Amino acid sequence: MSLCALYRAKNDGKDEIQFFDNSISTEIDRVYAIEKGLRTAISDNELYVVFQPKVVLQDSTVNGFEALLRWKSKELGNVSPMEFIPVAESTRMIIPIGRFVLEEVFKKVKNLLNEGHDDFKVAVNFSEVQFRYSNIIDDFKTFIKKYNVPSKYIEVEITESMLMKTCDENIEQLNKIKSLGISVALDDFGTGYSSFNYLTKLPIDVLKIDRSFVIDLLNDKKSRCIVEAIIELSHELGINVVAEGVEEEKQVEYLKGILCDVVQGYYYSKPDEFNNVKKLLGRKL
Repeated sequence: MSLCALYRAKNDGKDEIQFFDNSISTEIDRVYAIEKGLRTAISDNELYVVFQPKVVLQDSTVNGFEALLRWKSKELGNVSPMEFIPVAESTRMIIPIGRFVLEEVFKKVKNLLNEGHDDFKVAVNFSEVQFRYSNIIDDFKTFIKKYNVPSKYIEVEITESMLMKTCDENIEQLNKIKSLGISVALDDFGTGYSSFNYLTKLPIDVLKIDRSFVIDLLNDKKSRCIVEAIIELSHELGINVVAEGVEEEKQVEYLKGILCDVVQGYYYSKPDEFNNVKKLLGRKL
């Protein structure tokens, strides 16, 4: 068995056999190339952050952004986050990369405050690896002091599946984050295994409905029932709701009719450079 086949067999689980073929070799070569490139991506200024507006449905105004990491490698070209984030997590390079993203968010929040904006939040995503191995709380305290930015303008986004790993420890970490005055959003809700009852135990302020439900909203009765139940229960618990992946006007109108609070998606704006989207803040779209 070749090294590449051995690598694939290990990933597939114990007692598995994989025979060498060219596709395995190509896949492993790609992973190695991404890992190698990531090691110098920050110092080579290849990583950058784009921002997607969030729109309040009640008045169609932009009240904040989600920060999203992108990588344009000199060697590999544009690499999808779906490819490089798992590699960054498995090698723990997500820790310095995540710190880079967080500082970029603080810089942008400072910029917005300097321009006179006040009522907004910028959301930043965190992985389970960052929660387990990095000093998130220290990073927040450092950047709050360095940029003189009140924590109320920052929102942490974590996924439902991430929370299910070492759940108690992650909830403890979230409580520490909230004690700093930072809000917490639960992303991709409905795609994992947590129940509605689980929401009562989580220290969250915002729940984000996964785009898979939004895509099927107009054509699938089950999706509509789930979305309506999520919104109703969340509001009962004092949790705001964001619908992701909104691409059509009919989706917007339906979500508005069932009292969804905020939406984001290509219907309003794709993720874009900060200087292009910051002018949208507070504006009606």
